[in-house]
Amino acid sequence: MRWFDDLAVLVTYRRKDPLYAVNLTDTAHPRLLGKARRPRLLLLPAPAREPGG
Repeated sequence: MRWFDDLAVLVTYRRKDPLYAVNLTDTAHPRLLGKARRPRLLLLPAPAREPGG
Protein backbone atom coordinates (compact mmCIF):
# COMPACT_ATOMS: atom_id res chain seq x y z
CA MET A 1 0.00 0.00 0.00
CA ARG A 2 1.16 3.53 -0.76
CA TRP A 3 -0.21 6.72 0.77
CA PHE A 4 -0.46 10.05 -1.05
CA ASP A 5 -2.06 12.54 1.38
CA ASP A 6 -5.73 11.40 1.40
CA LEU A 7 -5.26 8.75 -1.29
CA ALA A 8 -4.35 5.11 -0.72
CA VAL A 9 -3.17 2.90 -3.61
CA LEU A 10 -3.03 -0.83 -2.93
CA VAL A 11 -2.60 -4.20 -4.61
CA THR A 12 -4.24 -7.36 -3.23
CA TYR A 13 -1.90 -9.85 -4.99
CA ARG A 14 -4.77 -12.18 -5.82
CA ARG A 15 -5.00 -13.91 -9.19
CA LYS A 16 -4.70 -10.91 -11.52
CA ASP A 17 -3.31 -8.51 -8.93
CA PRO A 18 -6.07 -5.88 -8.73
CA LEU A 19 -4.84 -2.34 -8.13
CA TYR A 20 -7.20 -0.08 -6.17
CA ALA A 21 -7.25 3.69 -5.55
CA VAL A 22 -9.19 4.75 -2.44
CA ASN A 23 -10.08 8.30 -1.34
CA LEU A 24 -9.50 8.62 2.43
CA THR A 25 -10.58 12.26 2.85
CA ASP A 26 -13.40 11.01 5.11
CA THR A 27 -11.81 8.04 6.92
CA ALA A 28 -15.18 6.96 8.32
CA HIS A 29 -16.43 6.55 4.73
CA PRO A 30 -13.54 5.64 2.37
CA ARG A 31 -14.50 5.88 -1.30
CA LEU A 32 -13.21 3.63 -4.08
CA LEU A 33 -12.00 5.88 -6.90
CA GLY A 34 -11.03 3.16 -9.35
CA LYS A 35 -9.47 -0.22 -9.93
CA ALA A 36 -7.43 -1.94 -12.59
CA ARG A 37 -6.53 -5.57 -13.16
CA ARG A 38 -3.10 -6.36 -14.52
CA PRO A 39 -1.57 -9.82 -14.74
CA ARG A 40 1.55 -10.11 -12.60
CA LEU A 41 1.56 -6.53 -11.39
CA LEU A 42 4.52 -6.59 -9.02
CA LEU A 43 5.20 -3.00 -8.03
CA LEU A 44 3.17 -0.26 -6.44
CA PRO A 45 3.55 3.26 -7.78
CA ALA A 46 6.37 5.16 -6.14
CA PRO A 47 5.75 8.67 -4.82
CA ALA A 48 6.72 11.43 -7.21
CA ARG A 49 9.95 13.17 -6.25
CA GLU A 50 10.26 16.88 -5.84
CA PRO A 51 12.39 18.58 -8.52
CA GLY A 52 16.02 18.47 -7.45
CA GLY A 53 15.31 15.84 -4.77
